[in-house]
Amino acid sequence: MFRTLSHVVMVTLVFLILLCVKVDQNKDWNWFLVFTPLWITDILLLIPFIYQLIQAIQGYRAVKGPREERTDAQFQRDKVTKVKRDMLELGLYMGLVLCKLATELLICLKYQGLSISNYIVCAPLWIMLLGFSIASIQLTVESVQSVKNKTSSFSMSTT
Repeated sequence: MFRTLSHVVMVTLVFLILLCVKVDQNKDWNWFLVFTPLWITDILLLIPFIYQLIQAIQGYRAVKGPREERTDAQFQRDKVTKVKRDMLELGLYMGLVLCKLATELLICLKYQGLSISNYIVCAPLWIMLLGFSIASIQLTVESVQSVKNKTSSFSMSTT
């Protein structure tokens, strides 16, 4: 949906224009109105994630079918592991988008006049940072393991 650079630039420009008009011209606009372009983008980002997560759950149920339908045990384990990893990855991405959405909501509430601590407003950002850190560590570990597997299989084939 919003995968092209032009869509991202357009939404960002609309948000920045609304933000500048609100701040510079002392408009009595609601802060929720200013953040509307970002929320629409977040919702449009969540829809494919939810659809893919539902498909992954259905795939997991299909893979984990009755025992008599399973033929190759190792193949089935690999499929289950892949589906579980896909579900975890989709859940992580959905969590990151929800943290972004929560941060935007808390910023709006704070600027609308609700007395919220800055620590509470920034808490979803810290959770999002933690999620990015976990994802990068996971990718690093997986790439190191794949390199080790390739080098070990190469050394076995040469001997």
